Amino acid sequence: MTATARFEARDPARNVIRWFPRACKAIVWTIVLCEIAAILASWNASTPVSKLTLSLLTFGGHPTPLKVYMSPAFLAGWAMVISGTLLRDVCYRYLGDQFTVALSIAEGHKLVTEGPYSIVRHPSYTAWIIVSTGLVITETCRGSWVAQCGILDSSVGKIGVVVYVILHMRICIIAVHRTAEEDKALRETFGEEWVRWAKRTPYLICPGLY
Repeated sequence: MTATARFEARDPARNVIRWFPRACKAIVWTIVLCEIAAILASWNASTPVSKLTLSLLTFGGHPTPLKVYMSPAFLAGWAMVISGTLLRDVCYRYLGDQFTVALSIAEGHKLVTEGPYSIVRHPSYTAWIIVSTGLVITETCRGSWVAQCGILDSSVGKIGVVVYVILHMRICIIAVHRTAEEDKALRETFGEEWVRWAKRTPYLICPGLY
């Protein structure tokens, strides 16, 4: 068994990462497009097209007009999504071709200890958690399409949102657990170089906390 295969075999996220990112993107884009459509339709709600659009985006005969707006929580959530995405992009730039979704150590792999990796050892997972939390806030807070369209008035809608939130929580927990496996893989590969880096950078995800 190669080193890469060995590390992938003990990856706690190997099954989830095969489908969750694509499913999450599909859900996010669906919600974003619905919110855009609702906002555009509400600007001139008296036209037949706008009335049809708003009716299609409203569930269960919701009594109040559909109104999507940017609440403070909505803006805070998007700020988290943007900042987390930017951080993950920085991590990608520092790792280059070594940046992979799967837990693996490629031939010629180098230990990156600069940039965000000089602050915490797993900044990509920091970004992952920030984005995931921001998405949940943005998509479920007051003012969002999900909160305003009436879908939460039904049991099915409530269950769907709860399942979605639980999946995001699971992803965050997996990210935390995955840091231990990744550290083991890096220590096995780089030995004393990793030990020196770990002493200089003791925190895994959040400076001062963990």
